[in-house]
Amino acid sequence: MRTSAAHSLAVLPFIFGNSAANPLIYFWRVTDFREAAKQAVSKLFHLKITVETEVTVELEIQKPRRLFLLKVSFSTLQQF
Repeated sequence: MRTSAAHSLAVLPFIFGNSAANPLIYFWRVTDFREAAKQAVSKLFHLKITVETEVTVELEIQKPRRLFLLKVSFSTLQQF
């Protein structure tokens, strides 16, 4: 008995639908799975982005008999 292409295409939505429904069923029925999924989603949407900037500026001025050296350094840390 051979299966036709139309028959195979008709069965595919049921196969994929079953696979897509399994996580929803587990989420509904298994408390540990539900808590783990809630934690994962919570962590996913509460990401913190940290940007650290460090700038150093050195200025050296030479004049006869004098040397001026100015060094400024600062660092910032920003979280978004």
